[in-house]
Amino acid sequence: MATQIGVDRAPVRLAAWLAARWSELLFGASLIIGLSARIAYGRGMPLWFDETFTGTIATQTSLPRLVHWCLTELTGPFFYGTMWLWVKLAGASTAALRLPGLALSVAAPLLLYARGHADRELRLAWASVTLLWLPILPFANDARPYALLFFLGCVQGIAFLHLIRAPGTRTAFGWAAVTAAMILTHYGALAIGGVQGLLYLLAHRKRAVATWPALAAFLPVAGWMAFHLAFTLSLTVGSGSNFVGLTPGELVMVPGALFGTGTIGVIVMGTLTATLLVPRFRLAIAAVASRPEALLAASGVLACALVIGLAMLHAGFAPRYLMPSMPALLFGVALWVRGMARTDMRPVLLVVGVMLSSAATILCSSLADRRIDARHLFGFELASQWLMQRPPERLVFLWTDAMGDSADAWNLADLAGFVFRRDGHPLAVRVVKRRDGADPNALALRAAGAHTNSAILWIANDHDQPHPIVPQIAARDPRWECREFGTEVTVTACRRRSAG
Repeated sequence: MATQIGVDRAPVRLAAWLAARWSELLFGASLIIGLSARIAYGRGMPLWFDETFTGTIATQTSLPRLVHWCLTELTGPFFYGTMWLWVKLAGASTAALRLPGLALSVAAPLLLYARGHADRELRLAWASVTLLWLPILPFANDARPYALLFFLGCVQGIAFLHLIRAPGTRTAFGWAAVTAAMILTHYGALAIGGVQGLLYLLAHRKRAVATWPALAAFLPVAGWMAFHLAFTLSLTVGSGSNFVGLTPGELVMVPGALFGTGTIGVIVMGTLTATLLVPRFRLAIAAVASRPEALLAASGVLACALVIGLAMLHAGFAPRYLMPSMPALLFGVALWVRGMARTDMRPVLLVVGVMLSSAATILCSSLADRRIDARHLFGFELASQWLMQRPPERLVFLWTDAMGDSADAWNLADLAGFVFRRDGHPLAVRVVKRRDGADPNALALRAAGAHTNSAILWIANDHDQPHPIVPQIAARDPRWECREFGTEVTVTACRRRSAG
């Protein structure tokens, strides 16, 4: 009989053990899957087009040239300046350019695990949902600024909690300094910075106003924007904009932008919303959210709503622009997990199960096929390396879509020659721009001339346009051989046929 009672109590003891250690188990599973997915996603793939910009700017030979490039880029000087210094230490290989992003995407959840909050379960929940947040994966192993933005957003979230708990010039300056670094990385951080600043003023009023000397941290932001903001607005506003805004019908994509594409975002966002409509669940979440926690979560929700709302008013939106605001929003998800775990674990298991299984699926796909990240099909590292099998002395470069038409010719020449310079084969670059009524094929052949040691590199991302221009170099002149490196985009490299 005693044995039977012991058997009956075993499931109860197991359930109690799991309830006491749910946060540790969740973090352990998230750590294994989340870090592995970050490392595996897009591993070994060549630089994609935007990463080539990073390499080009980070290898500038002087500070004035670096500043010139930064003034003609949307990404700010904090990212490019740090990459410029990094390249001097580590070089500009593809692996070296990507290592800072990978390191920061790994460091962000580990920082939350170590310093995210005094409440251990809440801290572990924040780190876990960050590890399982799917939209970070394309940028986790990427030579672009978004891993840096996300890491700084985590630091900002921790600094904001300290600021609300203990308002003062020291804590205000700490929060302002990291916010300024975020804005100098990407203007998308203005949303979360502005919202958190306003919430701080509303929460502490006179005490907040007394910390005005901390505004000195924003002086570099004001100085940079005085020279750079007009260029940014010229790209994102007006008839000449190359960016598009959101239409009301496209709001259905918001759950995917926030939590993951397909049904993943719908399930996560739908479950969160549905449970918040139940009074007893709201009370359970409120029980673990004092004013600092509630304000941080609210700042994430409001900042994301602001970015999406502005995207509906004018052009200039991409889902990655939500990146600076997501650590605060994910803290809100962690608050939900912490509160719901005390009341009803079933919704938590649904949300966490979907995020875990989706991250595991992406991990398996990444291990099976490195080409899962289709962005890398639009880039010219492989094309340049093919041309370097017989290193040319001159390169004719064409970028025949709307972005290429508006780009500065000096910048384009620098960009086209990056891989050649990096790999020890510098060359002269001639940029060919489209002219009204002129055939780019004829322009490219004319620019190459009769020089026997010349090459042509042609890129475009306009295959979804009604009448995309197709390279026909080899068909026009049999002395040329060409190879296509793009898929559903144009990445065409042409070189003179060998005499043999």
